[in-house]
Amino acid sequence: SPFRSGDDESDEDEPMGFITVASSNQSGQIVVALRGGTLVYLVVENKNSKPTIRKVKSVTLEREISCIDLRPFESTSLSGNDSMEVDGGGVSLSTERSHLVAVGL
Repeated sequence: SPFRSGDDESDEDEPMGFITVASSNQSGQIVVALRGGTLVYLVVENKNSKPTIRKVKSVTLEREISCIDLRPFESTSLSGNDSMEVDGGGVSLSTERSHLVAVGL
C-alpha cells in the first residue's frame, strides 16, 4: 500500500508520493498516479464481508503522468453510431472490469 501500516518496516509500505490523478470504475478497480511517474493499480475486494483494498502492481514511467482513465469499453456502446461523446455523455455505466488503462504523459 502507499501508506505505512502498523509496525511493519518493509520498504513496500513506505509512502510512495503524492497523488496527482486517479481513476476508478464500478467493478472496484482503482488506478492512482503519483508524483514521479509512478502508476499504482489497486482492487477493492470483499473479504469476510469487509471491503479491503489490495495493491496489485505498480510501475514507474519515464515521465510524469498527466491523465489516466480506467473506464471499460463496451462493444455495444458505439454500435450504429459513428460519433462518441466526451465527459461521459454517451457512456453507460458498467460493472465490467477494464483490461487496460489509458495513460497520458
